[in-house]
Amino acid sequence: ERSLACEGIKMSHNSGKAAAQSWLEDYAPLLLSYDRESVTCALLSFCRLEMAEDCADADESTIYALLCVAFVQLHKRGAVQQLRPLSSEGERQLSELLKNFNVVRSTSIPEPVVEDPYSQVVSDYHNLSTLEFNTKLRTDRIYAKLFQV
Repeated sequence: ERSLACEGIKMSHNSGKAAAQSWLEDYAPLLLSYDRESVTCALLSFCRLEMAEDCADADESTIYALLCVAFVQLHKRGAVQQLRPLSSEGERQLSELLKNFNVVRSTSIPEPVVEDPYSQVVSDYHNLSTLEFNTKLRTDRIYAKLFQV
């Protein structure tokens, strides 16, 4: 079985391996309904392609949270397919992940009007957590371009 903590992701080997092992163990009831190998490969690919900077030198708890975000994003994209119905514990875990690690803002919450987008980026850089700020960078191309200025 593949380790989520390897191959092309700059992270502390021990913290990445421990986080991945903990995540796979903690979400075992959920993963019973999926092909565990394909989920592991999808998480590895997602982390390598979309979260490499976030994983770089991250501690175990941060990597664990990033794996939760990655699973939710993969689930929403249909990149991980259920093979069998979820158990009640699997349903609870999926619901918990979707509730707590859905990094895309809900459309029911109106976006605040920002007069100066660059000032918003600067403010977010200083006030948001690294995970929240990096998520905004990944999900909004204009925001990312403003950050690069």
